[in-house]
Amino acid sequence: MATLTTVKGANVTLVEGEPVDQVAASVNYGNLRVMYDSYTVDTSDEFGTSGIVRLFKIPKGARLVDFEFSCPATGATGIFNIGWTASADLLPGTTTPVEAADDNGIIALADPGGAAVIRQKMVSTVDGYMKLFAAEVEVQASCTEVTADAGTKTLEFLAIIAVD
Repeated sequence: MATLTTVKGANVTLVEGEPVDQVAASVNYGNLRVMYDSYTVDTSDEFGTSGIVRLFKIPKGARLVDFEFSCPATGATGIFNIGWTASADLLPGTTTPVEAADDNGIIALADPGGAAVIRQKMVSTVDGYMKLFAAEVEVQASCTEVTADAGTKTLEFLAIIAVD
């Protein structure tokens, strides 16, 4: 085992190496963009297990830097996954999407049924963390457990993406 003194991060190594490699702007001095959407549940409505909230689209070439979800308590039940749909763009000569769907690639099992969710953040272990999207995808929240008291509650979604 070595005792570390001074080391270089991955991007510094790229910039200082020979030949000099360019670091993607989405991880080094990229332009940040905020994407926000919300949905207020009608007074007497509830989500079933097939409930989906369609949200904004992450464009091709964007990197997902951060994401958060907020929602008042939805009663004794109500759990959501947040992820993305498969891209409409296909790999050349195939029927395979460039970006596969990942229904919990951003936040898995957000639970406003247990208590209010206040700015639940995307964790660094999910597939969407710092993901560079090779094609446009739509972000969606899908209900995996029926809500008991979601009427009049507002679900809020905030993404921060980096673009060149």
